[in-house]
Amino acid sequence: MSIVPSYGAPVFLADNWPDGVQAAEILKKEKEKEEPARLCFYYDGGLMTLYEKEYGRQTKVLAAGIQGDSTLYDWRMNSLDENDADGCIVDQKTARELFGSTSVIGREIILGEDSYQVRDVLPLKERIMLYHPKDRDAAYTKVFVGYKEGESIENTVSQFLMSYGLSGTAVEGEILENGALLGLCLVPGLMFLAFFVSAGKEEKRCKEKKIDAWIWKGIRILLLAVLAWVLYKNIHIPAEWLPGKWSDFSFYPARLQEELEKLRLYLVLSRTVVQAENLILTGKSIFLSVTSFFLCMGLLLFNWRREGIAQTQRRETF
Repeated sequence: MSIVPSYGAPVFLADNWPDGVQAAEILKKEKEKEEPARLCFYYDGGLMTLYEKEYGRQTKVLAAGIQGDSTLYDWRMNSLDENDADGCIVDQKTARELFGSTSVIGREIILGEDSYQVRDVLPLKERIMLYHPKDRDAAYTKVFVGYKEGESIENTVSQFLMSYGLSGTAVEGEILENGALLGLCLVPGLMFLAFFVSAGKEEKRCKEKKIDAWIWKGIRILLLAVLAWVLYKNIHIPAEWLPGKWSDFSFYPARLQEELEKLRLYLVLSRTVVQAENLILTGKSIFLSVTSFFLCMGLLLFNWRREGIAQTQRRETF
């Protein structure tokens, strides 16, 4: 069971950061391959001042430069073409501060000595301008690598880095995201268990009525069959988590330590706007899922206790 990310796997490049010319060459070479990797290079331009030429308004935003497939940074960025050197995307608050409206597609923005036209306005929570840097000396410190079907992201990233003599670390929040997905299954799982237990109680209560007892037994068998089918269709165990021999699980501690190290890096290292938003949403999802689970658990325990007291009183009466 896993979440398909809405962005590419972020890779923090080390030491030899490619500049604009090198990034363009890598993208060109990759496209010539039979099975090219989808790439998006990221340049952190820092906090910059944007100007609106007509009325002289200005505001400060994070300037985020990208080269390559912009949808790997954020799937909503399909309006910024890879070859669009003059286009940019801004958040809604920036658009309002500069133009007084969010309907500003086609309007001009000045960044430093360069001008850009707004291609789209996104509902991002942070102040940001996404654009293709015209400075060929810009150092790209990250690259987003697209997921390939049937291949682990570790292999895809490793092949890409080795192909171009780069070094870096893929940093994902997969554990958190899968934790959020499992959290969403807590309440449905609890409801399933409650209904299964209730059906068992009804089967015992109707043991003298064979037809009714068999009906409840059939319901329980049907529930187990449905559960098995759902698990079979939705649970996928990655190949790297499967042992070579079913009796050999000695690699699990090292593998778990590796995943925890990835999570630590994901939480410590700087994040893009999309990653920050996903982290906040993941945290909220886990908190609400766990809260709902314990609330439902409390209600079920209270109801079962009340039923138990009622049954005891009925026995004492008779």
